[in-house]
Amino acid sequence: MAPGVRAALRELYARRTGADATACDAWLRELTEAGRYVEDVYGAG
Repeated sequence: MAPGVRAALRELYARRTGADATACDAWLRELTEAGRYVEDVYGAG
């Protein structure tokens, strides 16, 4: 699910700002580094 969430965030950012894929990746990386985006991923077995 985490890859889908990342893709959705990139798509939303691109639509709102007109950013290209590289800028979207940089934006998401900045959010992660600043602690504003944290993935909570678990596996069920």
